Amino acid sequence: MPYPVYYTGLIGITPRVNDEDAWLFSTLTDTTSNDSARAFLASVQTASRTTAGRYARFLHLGRMHASLSPTKEASCHGLPLWLEILIKHFFEPRGYVLQGEISWRASDDPADRGSIFIAENRIEVVDDVILNPGPSWRRTGFTDTELRGVIEALIESADNTGCTEDLTVVSANALVALREHYFAR
Repeated sequence: MPYPVYYTGLIGITPRVNDEDAWLFSTLTDTTSNDSARAFLASVQTASRTTAGRYARFLHLGRMHASLSPTKEASCHGLPLWLEILIKHFFEPRGYVLQGEISWRASDDPADRGSIFIAENRIEVVDDVILNPGPSWRRTGFTDTELRGVIEALIESADNTGCTEDLTVVSANALVALREHYFAR
């Protein structure tokens, strides 16, 4: 059984959702007694090959129909998938644009947390990373393996032959590799 996850945050919607679309959105939380919701979820399930209905209760439309917020009670993982489905099959076809951020944390695992970022209907899910730096007398670096290799290559390329005391020359290739790694993110 999946463990509970708690979501917080707000996603703005522009333009404000019209009353007809707001009604349809509200019906998506009651998939057992509504033909419109069942039809929508069936089309989504066919298009995306997922059981979308299980995520339907994750979000609420704001009172002014200009925002989405997650439910306050415990949920399960799946909100990013539900947001992707809603954007692709509900909001974008109707001309709505979503922007905002929702964070999550799991109830039983402090390392299971992160954020869902939405900009211009684009979604990116970013896990929070908890790093243990080690004891004060033996710190562990905070870089990934690839970046550590690029930095080590740059340091190893350093040469101060023929330079004044305050100058050191590094390999142009190592510097280019560092720039490429930094700006690729």
